[in-house]
Amino acid sequence: MIRKLLVVVAAIAIPVSTLTALGAVVGTGVAGAKSPVVTTISCALSGNIAFAPAPVGGSGLGGLSVNGNFGAAAKTSTDVSTITASGTGCQTSPNVTNITNKTTKCAVAVTPATATVDGIPANAPFTNPPGCVAAEIPPKNKLKGYYYGLAWDYATGASSSLATALKKGIVVQDNGVTLTLEVTPTSVTTVLPGASNACGPSDAGFQVSGNIKKEATGAGAPNYTFLVCLAGDTGPATSGSFVTDVATMALAPSSYLTTAIETATITPTYSALTINAT
Repeated sequence: MIRKLLVVVAAIAIPVSTLTALGAVVGTGVAGAKSPVVTTISCALSGNIAFAPAPVGGSGLGGLSVNGNFGAAAKTSTDVSTITASGTGCQTSPNVTNITNKTTKCAVAVTPATATVDGIPANAPFTNPPGCVAAEIPPKNKLKGYYYGLAWDYATGASSSLATALKKGIVVQDNGVTLTLEVTPTSVTTVLPGASNACGPSDAGFQVSGNIKKEATGAGAPNYTFLVCLAGDTGPATSGSFVTDVATMALAPSSYLTTAIETATITPTYSALTINAT
């Protein structure tokens, strides 16, 4: 049962910022001409995501952790992705992208009461971010401060939030031609770890697929598939497996209070961007 829970949690543990960062993996720029030339390419993706450190003057271990990071003025946090695409027609130079996200006000109680992960009870043990003391939250709600980097938030994320983050599309280079890949709520799917699944037996991730902006749609029209799988990780008390560490921090937080994921590795074994001309 525990193994099953770990698989379920791991499967949705991919931060929204991961795929947002990958929007610039194979190129950036303004969307192409009205009739861009679409050619078939297949790019292997590799690199890593460095999660935001603890804020200056604030507290926390940095990265992703059970308690997260707290700062009185930390209204945003910035993750940094360093991604390389390889293959004919793909941009091979490393692309470094800053991903700035809004943080969460401390006035909101940190509790898994609205958890949507099957098998995890609503009253699962959990703690508050540094600076957000449970007794000070309801009913006064006067705490001033912000937190981010909560492992629980990543473990209970949903593909719909990813689609929202990518609603303007993903800009890529296809043999030197700039294309915009359309993203809709129904085009994003979660990839579970499994021997026959897209991310293999040990990794989890998301797959985005759909149409290319300003191109025809339907059978035979140009289309794409964008898959990202996270494998290893680094940071204090980490195991070297992103999937394992996020899952254990979500399921047994009191036993992993010193764990902090500073970086996660995007594995080229499975991660790829494929554009089909027809």
